[in-house]
Amino acid sequence: MKPKFYVFFSFIIIACSSNIDRTNSTCLDNFRNPETNKTSFHISLLMEIEKDDVLEVYYIDDPKKQAFQSDKKIRKKVLGNTQNQEVQFNLPDKIKLHKFRIDLGENSNQKNIKIQEIKIEHKENVISIKDSLIPYFFDINNYLDLNNKNGDFKIQDKENKRDPFIISNATLIKKMKIEL
Repeated sequence: MKPKFYVFFSFIIIACSSNIDRTNSTCLDNFRNPETNKTSFHISLLMEIEKDDVLEVYYIDDPKKQAFQSDKKIRKKVLGNTQNQEVQFNLPDKIKLHKFRIDLGENSNQKNIKIQEIKIEHKENVISIKDSLIPYFFDINNYLDLNNKNGDFKIQDKENKRDPFIISNATLIKKMKIEL
């Protein structure tokens, strides 16, 4: 058993030490985001979400299409936590992201969500949207009330329905086209 352990341990050491770009990454990040994944888009949220929930990202990769489709979505289970946590959505390789929608949960007991930052990454380029800029880059639907433009969202039920989401607006679409 010891030889297997040493081989595994040696593999981890070599894999971690081969990371040349050490800015804001850990050894585990190299396994989660391998170099072969550099061609895909990543959308991440730095957020507080108090109760366990499921978040979704719908994406459109064809500028001629305007409707979101269920076959172009990514679901992510999120554990409730009063501390900030990063929730990352990795889009399929080699798509060209045009527009996206972030569904902010299905849990009917979820009342508030705080988003501190939204990042869109592609190759080496990153667009970082801080909490105060969210209303300038996203359209917010009727099931959300943004408090003080600081990323605090209150989730509201309307006529016994609930579907809180934000959609990238024309400003963000243009920014992504230029910068990514």
